[in-house]
Amino acid sequence: MEFENICLFHDLVEVIPFLLLLQALLLTERQATEAAKREHAESERRNEELIKKFESAEKKIEQLQDTVQRYNINKALECTLSFHIIRCFGFSRYIAFAMYLDIHYVV
Repeated sequence: MEFENICLFHDLVEVIPFLLLLQALLLTERQATEAAKREHAESERRNEELIKKFESAEKKIEQLQDTVQRYNINKALECTLSFHIIRCFGFSRYIAFAMYLDIHYVV
């Protein structure tokens, strides 16, 4: 019986360093996993911020496109109106009308 206890003790002494190594590896893996989770959470937060900025930029672009379109339509209407005033009333009356309306351009 004592021989079996000695053999068992000997086997246990050989296994303990291996178990300690496994425990150290497990701890290292857990730490790496936690670090990866933190980095992933930070990446998700940054991605959401970028998505919000992108959506805001898209809205601003749409607003700018609408403004440009309205500006172009208004300019086209002004040019058409100017052409009709010149055609109907002559250039000198167009200049007088433009001065009256404080229009700073001449066709």
